[in-house]
Amino acid sequence: MPFKKGETPIGAKVFQPGQSGNPKGREVGTKTRATVAKKWLETVTDWKNPITGEFEKLTLEDQITLAQIKAAREAETPQAYKVIMDSRYGFPKQEIEHSGEVEIGFDIGKISDDDLQTILQITQKAKIGN
Repeated sequence: MPFKKGETPIGAKVFQPGQSGNPKGREVGTKTRATVAKKWLETVTDWKNPITGEFEKLTLEDQITLAQIKAAREAETPQAYKVIMDSRYGFPKQEIEHSGEVEIGFDIGKISDDDLQTILQITQKAKIGN
């Protein structure tokens, strides 16, 4: 729910202008998970290509990809083909069709302002994770 400038959401931690919630930040030299994964996926080793049967110098990323392609070709796992296609073309768009009415079980017009405020506070806390 958007708030107007100057409004503070219930349960929010307020920082002074220019102040961060993590003032020290990440330590210099700390590697992200993506950096570590990239390092290992770029590691080159001699490996038998499961498709050609030849030994080649391949990155770990190539090895994993070829293993998935082999599994998809040989129908070893039903998910292998899906993994390759999702990796190459992206995940298919999923839509949820909904028709009909949703019954909420009460007349929203009869809820008092105090009750609405309580509901708002509860939902804001749930969104923040408190």
